[in-house]
Amino acid sequence: MVLSARLRSVVPAAWRGRTIDYNWVILLGLTLPAWAPLTYPGFVQVHQGFLPIYQLHDLAAHPAWGWLPTVGLPADLWRGAGPLPYLLSWPLLPLGGLTAIKVLLALALIVGPLALYGVLRRWWGTGPALVAALLYAYLPFNLTNVYVRGAYTEAVLWALAPLLLWWGDLGGERGRGWGWPIAAAVVAAAMVWVQAGLALVVAPVVVLALWLARPAVAGRALTAQRRPWWPLIILLGAVVGLGLRLAWNGSQAASVVDFMAHRVELFQLFAVGQGFGVSAPGWQDTLSFQVGLAAAGIALLAVLPPPAGPQRRPLVFWGLIVLLAVLGALLPLPLGGLLTYPWQVLGLAGLGLCILAAAGLARYPALTHWPALSALAATAVLAGYAYLAPHYTAVQPGAAPVAIFGGYDRGIVLIDDTTRGTLTPGSVISTTLTWQALQPPDFDYNLFLHLVDDRGQRWGQTDQQPAGERPMTGWAVGEVITGTVGLTVDPATPSGTPLRLVLGLYNWQTGQRLPADAGDQVTVVEGVVGQ
Repeated sequence: MVLSARLRSVVPAAWRGRTIDYNWVILLGLTLPAWAPLTYPGFVQVHQGFLPIYQLHDLAAHPAWGWLPTVGLPADLWRGAGPLPYLLSWPLLPLGGLTAIKVLLALALIVGPLALYGVLRRWWGTGPALVAALLYAYLPFNLTNVYVRGAYTEAVLWALAPLLLWWGDLGGERGRGWGWPIAAAVVAAAMVWVQAGLALVVAPVVVLALWLARPAVAGRALTAQRRPWWPLIILLGAVVGLGLRLAWNGSQAASVVDFMAHRVELFQLFAVGQGFGVSAPGWQDTLSFQVGLAAAGIALLAVLPPPAGPQRRPLVFWGLIVLLAVLGALLPLPLGGLLTYPWQVLGLAGLGLCILAAAGLARYPALTHWPALSALAATAVLAGYAYLAPHYTAVQPGAAPVAIFGGYDRGIVLIDDTTRGTLTPGSVISTTLTWQALQPPDFDYNLFLHLVDDRGQRWGQTDQQPAGERPMTGWAVGEVITGTVGLTVDPATPSGTPLRLVLGLYNWQTGQRLPADAGDQVTVVEGVVGQ
């Protein structure tokens, strides 16, 4: 009793008498499988390859006003990646670029569900909020963004969207101070600095939901408690963020994707299982577009039977958002100026389904108690578990690629090269090359490996496929490919001749070389011929 009294004495008075919500701890523990694949010592083989790591090192090497993640990517204010995720990862760079990127991805997979739980527990109680937050943590669309596409900035944005909803909801009530509305405005501005175009689609929806479709809390309507100008503060934050982005890097637009050609077919929304291909025009995509069947099934409880009373407005609102987002992917809305692909709005549909799922469970109190609640939580986790089996690579990338061939359209990255042998007449030099394609290769390009002097005369050469029996058109996007090539130094090479070992890719039908970062070839070794 004495110990208990002493413990109570060190607890702040404002906290005494409050019930501890252990669901925060439960939720944190149950989200562990969602980010556990990131603890693999290597990296995940994703469509973006090692570009996020290269971008982070590029920021550290060239910190300046106007920096953008443009290593292997075009500068695009609206559709391209913003600088904020890399600015947030920069302090972690001493841990290594690989670790810094994985830590922020793991935080994104944790913060999003926690924030969604924070707002939904106020609206519909702890049980429904816990299930909805788990559904969000294991949404197939969100997991595909991380473990297949490697969409680093999008993963951060879909963590900030629930945070904006939570802090905006707190900021909308009188008596809570102006810290919460300002914090929500900062989150809205941050979203613009993460990915401007997608933020300008998502943030207005969240603000409209807070203004028009906030449900009653504890049976009381919120109209009388509402700050009349609080949504404008959040929108002002987004406008200020956009203004700063324009001042940071201007309004470049460089998308090379046919937006309307990448619409989703209806059957793809119900596909089961992870796909690792890239999005391609037509219906033969192998990328996963499932919006979340478990979330959709539980969300039906919110609308069947049709709701009535004061809780009807938020359900109608989020139902319309889900419908519009799905139609926006099936019959693309004219958002090509803001988004790269029409199916990016499916993240908004997933968020809406999770919110509706919480509302649906709140309508049936029997489902919000154990053991029914534990069964629903397990269902939420297991529904996304199949999307937690990414492809891995043990290759450790350097601070920058050796070269990127073909520009943004082809994006053939030479990750590393290791050369063995000596520069002596008649000796054999072998080079092991590590490649990664960021776009589906459009041709079986040949590799040339030349040993040349200062005048360009060749003293050894070889021409072959870069990876032996793996022609380039058989490479999967993001797959790490390794091949070894060799050449013999011309026995007639004069001793003391300065030589360079250069390589490049070319079209064997036309002889045209693919451009590299600077020129059409890359020097991998320099030396002087010995005896």
